[in-house]
Amino acid sequence: MKVIQFVLLAVVVSLFGCMYPVTPGTTGNPDQDALNKNLALWEKAHLSTYTYTYKRMCFCPSEEDILVQVQYGNVVAASYSPSNNPVMPERLDDLMTVEELFQVIQKAINDDVAQLEVTYNAQLGYPERVYIDVNERIMDEEVTHIVSNLH
Repeated sequence: MKVIQFVLLAVVVSLFGCMYPVTPGTTGNPDQDALNKNLALWEKAHLSTYTYTYKRMCFCPSEEDILVQVQYGNVVAASYSPSNNPVMPERLDDLMTVEELFQVIQKAINDDVAQLEVTYNAQLGYPERVYIDVNERIMDEEVTHIVSNLH
């Protein structure tokens, strides 16, 4: 009986081992590996001050794109585009730095969300598009964060 249990355990372990082959320097989780690689690219760029255009797509009231200004790890100003109207302070608190967007991705990985799709910038590594569906059984809780024109 113990031989059969051992053989079954060996088969199960080998099957799961094939799902995410682990190579040196990786975690075996493709989402985590992509995040680690691109976060390292972003950190290597040493951008302490930058501006980007942000758009959130969700089952929520639509709004114009937002031009976000970041200095030394803090969102310091934001305005709607193309109207150029300033973002109200309460909305300003909801805007993220690129580093905070990486944290959102990490949380989605840690929480093992139903669906996570991330497109990273090839040169600087920052997330350009992040789609998160926390639970496939819940409607209208999906959110997409879009970052463009970072400079």
